Amino acid sequence: MTFEEKLDENGFEFIDNRATANLIWIIGSKDDEELIRECLDGLKFRSMHFEKRGAFRTGNRPAWLVSFSGGY
Repeated sequence: MTFEEKLDENGFEFIDNRATANLIWIIGSKDDEELIRECLDGLKFRSMHFEKRGAFRTGNRPAWLVSFSGGY
């Protein structure tokens, strides 16, 4: 199962910006960290942090920002 399928199965909305910025936004709360890490298990990502105010791409909804260094 891909990480996209795992996120979807767990009810997470995500915005895939890997093609242009090597990152994805996962809409959720601070409490979702453990479940999101389980969904991302096996991926080589550079960093993951929570943005409580979100960003323009998330419609200012709280989200996790996951950045990749290239190969994912």
